[in-house]
Amino acid sequence: MKNKKSLLEIIKELRKKPYGKAVFFFGFYIIFFIIIFILINTSSKSDINTSTSSVVNLNSILNKNYSFTYKVVLDDTTYLYEGDKLNDEILYKYNDNEYYVNKDNVDVENPIKFKSFLDEDIIKKIVDEGYLESKTTYESGKIIYNFLISSNNINKIIENKDTDYEEIPNKISIIKENNIEEITFSLNSYCLNNKLCDKSLKIIVNYDNHNNIKDIEKPIE
Repeated sequence: MKNKKSLLEIIKELRKKPYGKAVFFFGFYIIFFIIIFILINTSSKSDINTSTSSVVNLNSILNKNYSFTYKVVLDDTTYLYEGDKLNDEILYKYNDNEYYVNKDNVDVENPIKFKSFLDEDIIKKIVDEGYLESKTTYESGKIIYNFLISSNNINKIIENKDTDYEEIPNKISIIKENNIEEITFSLNSYCLNNKLCDKSLKIIVNYDNHNNIKDIEKPIE
């Protein structure tokens, strides 16, 4: 009975044949591209898995103790609010008037536009549902995170409303050093799809004085 040839012997004989080198050449590149595809696919899955608020520590605003500047740029008009927040109490100024709000007096006048984006729990949900597009770390310790999120997800978070827009995602940028310093919501897609603006919406929130607010005094009426 004839002995079976080993794999090594078959390979050696194949390499001697005219078409053998071509077979090995194309075989090598096929394996090479398969490996590259697997690596890219694995990397993409890894990015998606880390696209949650576990990437950025939001505790400095989740503690609900800070001063803030809240700027809304709606189309060509800018609205500016400045104040302090302690737990569920907010005291702020707008157009030289002072406003006090908390969870128990929801019926009082509160002219903050798009105030949901000042709500820490909503911010956390937006970051949780967002996709981490990039993270840049500087030598100073400052970190900038860029997240993308669809208007459909924002509608679900804020209004528990299901929508099915085909769109360019909205962009959320977070600047953090020791604490969260700034969050910028670029919400053109969100405002256009929901017919809240004619062309653009940007909200910039600056945070300062973390954990130093001792008391908020309700204005005398």
